[in-house]
Amino acid sequence: MGSRPGFHGFESAAASPTPRLIKAHCSVPRMPRVFRADRVSKTIVVVRNGKDICDSFYNQFDSMRHAMQFTCDWPQFFDNFLAGQVPFGSWRDHTLAWRQLGEADGVLHLEYETMRRNTSETLERIASFVGRPLKPGTIERVVAETEFSAMQKGEMAQRYNGEVARRKGGIGSWKEHFTVAQNERFDAEFVEPLEAAGIHLQYE
Repeated sequence: MGSRPGFHGFESAAASPTPRLIKAHCSVPRMPRVFRADRVSKTIVVVRNGKDICDSFYNQFDSMRHAMQFTCDWPQFFDNFLAGQVPFGSWRDHTLAWRQLGEADGVLHLEYETMRRNTSETLERIASFVGRPLKPGTIERVVAETEFSAMQKGEMAQRYNGEVARRKGGIGSWKEHFTVAQNERFDAEFVEPLEAAGIHLQYE
């Protein structure tokens, strides 16, 4: 959360009536104390495969190159991403830390790729997790409104126009940037440690 238009900071969140719905990119150590100690909240963690994250991250910055004085080319950004020298730090460490928590800790894990392919089932899991019964037709409406084409021209597009670049929202766009050597290095440094920890993500 930041101070840019359309984003609400801590003060606004704290002043909101419960139950609150807050979107963030927090690592586990940066979560509020009430989450880490009291376990009274429910948290939904959405993880996307790191190759698409790296590719999307680069294109996001590249689209705002002049405004942000972004000077990295792709090879340098790739190196920075693997080193965790990007906003929000290391994707690998972030993912590993969150995966140590489960539903007993009030944490539901979702995969972006599964959400894309099985949106209705994912919505049913979310409703069950938060304990909120859905009215008839809700799932169908949410599926329609969260289609990538709908989000490009809907309320979200108007709200964040000029701040957020939406390209495809698909799976596998990393292949447009990754070289064979970069892919092998990413697998060795990121994919294999995650799979050793039981985290098997979809890259195709």
